[in-house]
Amino acid sequence: MEYVGYVKKDTGIYIRNIRHHYNGLSGRGIVEHLHQIRVNARRLRNALSIHKKIFPARQLQQWDKSIRRAVEASSQARDLDVYLRFLNVYARKPRGIPERRVLAAFIAALEKKRERLQPRVIRDLNDFNRRNTLEDIARSLRHPIAGKKDNDPQKIYKVARKKLLRRVKELLVFEPFVRRPRRIRELHQMRIAAKHLRYTLEGFAPLYGPRLSLFIGRVLSFHRQLGDIHDYDVWTEHLARYARLKVKSRKEMAVLNKVKRHCLGLRQRTYRVFVRNWSTAREKNFFEDLMEYVYAH
Repeated sequence: MEYVGYVKKDTGIYIRNIRHHYNGLSGRGIVEHLHQIRVNARRLRNALSIHKKIFPARQLQQWDKSIRRAVEASSQARDLDVYLRFLNVYARKPRGIPERRVLAAFIAALEKKRERLQPRVIRDLNDFNRRNTLEDIARSLRHPIAGKKDNDPQKIYKVARKKLLRRVKELLVFEPFVRRPRRIRELHQMRIAAKHLRYTLEGFAPLYGPRLSLFIGRVLSFHRQLGDIHDYDVWTEHLARYARLKVKSRKEMAVLNKVKRHCLGLRQRTYRVFVRNWSTAREKNFFEDLMEYVYAH
């Protein structure tokens, strides 16, 4: 397949998915629709970044800003939805009445925060829809900035090799922090780098054989483990903020500290699993094998 045709097909999937889930916001399953809008918007931004040379630079910058603005509130909403689901499961376990009351108050405060966020989520997505960003991207792909080499069937493989090597290097920058559990900021940035590598691999997956799915699976595990670690960090910060503003008694603080210890314990276990996963991958030359496989095509 010629290069521009591949880009049209790849970005077209994300554009259609965003439209589909945007249209579903007025019905049931709004939480899942918001999640899918956010994921596909991130994949679209990643694809635009990878193939930026066939788009006008100024428009590309405007599209990226438009997409980021559209899903910023959705990301906050999704994070709260995940945390609330976790807390509701935690609160259902056998507990005394005083403890249940403290947990119920904390959950109610987060639910109120989530409820206040919803109008902004819908407003931002409606504004995004009115800006016609998706239509502009699709229109630009009908008349791309393409040179003679872009009709070369090998061009897409050359782009894949270049971009995947770059994504691997961006992830490995954070390797010095793998065994430093308190470097919260760097581990969060490593999560983002793993996400970018994952999305880039998945975007180029149709070019390669079934073995690529094994590489994707490993990168996906990095992304998810680092994502869980980040969630536990954010959740403990929510607890600390609520405690500073709302808690008035030692009994309430004891209940929240118990939740905090639970989150920290989960973080510690997930972190250990991640370190083992990363160490195994490096011992088996995972990234070298990945790039050797990519360059063989």
